[in-house]
Amino acid sequence: MLRNPLKIINQGFLTLGLCLILGIGHRAFGYQNSQLSNECDGDTVDRMGSDLARESREFLKQLKTAALSNRKTKVAGMVHYPLKVFVDNSMHQIRSPAEFVSDYERIVTPHVKKALLDQSVKCLFGNTDGFMVGDGEIWFTEVSKSTLKIVSINTNAVP
Repeated sequence: MLRNPLKIINQGFLTLGLCLILGIGHRAFGYQNSQLSNECDGDTVDRMGSDLARESREFLKQLKTAALSNRKTKVAGMVHYPLKVFVDNSMHQIRSPAEFVSDYERIVTPHVKKALLDQSVKCLFGNTDGFMVGDGEIWFTEVSKSTLKIVSINTNAVP
């Protein structure tokens, strides 16, 4: 039995249209995934306002520099206390800069440092909860006007 050629063509166009929508539509929702796009235009942070976008990128630059050079006291000063730290599938609270420095190696693990190293300043993800480094290894947010601080570190985050 012969199929209707117009119906086959219409189904093909419908399928192609859906693929195109799905292929580019992920950016409309702020979703960034290297499988979907190898290029980032930084639009998730930019949608939060130019001042906050600039401040969040600058904060990330300073955090990367401090953490990757093991400047524990500097990183401790970039934290909002109590800090939520997720280690071994449980949440701990770090209540002071002294406690943070004392537990630095358990908090800023090689996995967390790698997430920082790999995080592009331009492609920083941001939403109403704050700014996410990597796959959620670090979250920071604006705690007061123009003051950004780390609010959680997740050593369990997996790509």
